[in-house]
Amino acid sequence: MKTDTPRCQKAFDEGALLRRATPLRAGKYKLDESYQYFVGWREEITRISEFKHRKASRHSLRHCTPDDCSKWLKDLPVAIAFQLAYDVLPAINALIADGVSSTQLDSMQLQAAPLIRQLVSDCDRATVIVVRRIANEYEHMKVGGSYLSPLVSDAIRIIEGAYRQAGLPHP
Repeated sequence: MKTDTPRCQKAFDEGALLRRATPLRAGKYKLDESYQYFVGWREEITRISEFKHRKASRHSLRHCTPDDCSKWLKDLPVAIAFQLAYDVLPAINALIADGVSSTQLDSMQLQAAPLIRQLVSDCDRATVIVVRRIANEYEHMKVGGSYLSPLVSDAIRIIEGAYRQAGLPHP
């Protein structure tokens, strides 16, 4: 049975559902972990671009192999959406255990929630572009761009905003 729910929204919903089964006791460690994931993913996009345009060796890749670069890139928006629901949003909600006041937490949630919703929507739009034709992403990389890198950068900015609002240091 085919669903009309876009892939990234579906991943986000599944991540939120899975997290309900194992709630976080505290949030900062999970924000730190997510931050590192997103930074690593953004660096991998750069490495893939360099590899595809013969500026780096195949051995520079860390999250994929030369043979599955396109699959990794196509799956990235879904991974971002899942990570936002499974770790980032719950981590923000769990920062109360890290000493963040409920007033700060309410403000953080009000700021993060619409940004996350927009990012999941952006992930779905990017998925359409890269799944339809991965060459679109490679061509965009050739001129120094990427359809996917801004998504990861937006996720990083959401986490950095949470750190800032909570007055917590980030890695």
